[in-house]
Amino acid sequence: MIDWLLGLVFPLTLLLMMMLSLHSYLVKTVGVNHVYRLWLMLPAGLLFFNLPMTWQLATVAEQPEILRFVVGSLNSVTVEDEQIWFVVIWLLVSIVITLSGIISYGFSKKYFRLEKTTDSVIEQQHLPVTLPKNLDLYQSRYVTSPMLLGLFSQRLVIPNNFQQLYNQEQQQLILEHEICHFDRNDIYWNLLAFILLALFWFHPLVWLAYFRYHRDQELSCDNIVLARKKMTSRVNYSKALLVTAETSSAFAFAQLSFKK
Repeated sequence: MIDWLLGLVFPLTLLLMMMLSLHSYLVKTVGVNHVYRLWLMLPAGLLFFNLPMTWQLATVAEQPEILRFVVGSLNSVTVEDEQIWFVVIWLLVSIVITLSGIISYGFSKKYFRLEKTTDSVIEQQHLPVTLPKNLDLYQSRYVTSPMLLGLFSQRLVIPNNFQQLYNQEQQQLILEHEICHFDRNDIYWNLLAFILLALFWFHPLVWLAYFRYHRDQELSCDNIVLARKKMTSRVNYSKALLVTAETSSAFAFAQLSFKK
């Protein structure tokens, strides 16, 4: 497992360096929507690298067996000992990151109290937009900003004071933004990004790419929502973002990929 993981570090580094170094140029030339799709190049590239190639099999077959001896006192740290420590540290941190995501997801479902009752589910006729068929809308006094929650049964959760915080057009634009996440299955792509983060947490470029990816995701949805909208709508949406920033929790940045 660890040999397979370390074998992916080099191609992953090349892909990350290419994506991050060209990021600003690509955003200006092809737009953030296409740049967001380009992030798929990372898992696709790793998958391609793992495919069995004829030249790889031939190279492995031709390599002679290498015997390695460690000369020194019995108390010296061997290469095998160093590998074991690396495996232990990598596994512990990966488990901590994974558990933090699972606990955050489970805690959110319990803390937001999203049981499907007549008090929490909003009637669709009261909304300025039509929601997708498989997406239910919920209200919660524990939510400070709209978000999608759930993997198998996604729910759109908005604050109890959603109608008081935003005017009619702002409500429409915000809901369209969340519907954009839902239509593109962003939660599942976020789960894939989170898995890669848990596997390659020791790589600093992975963390930088993770946050860049999420920023591109949000900007891409904003771009889709505001496409062909008038300047007044764009200004109105900007004001809504300011209201969201003012009312959001100080730890909103820590929301993991299972919530969007």
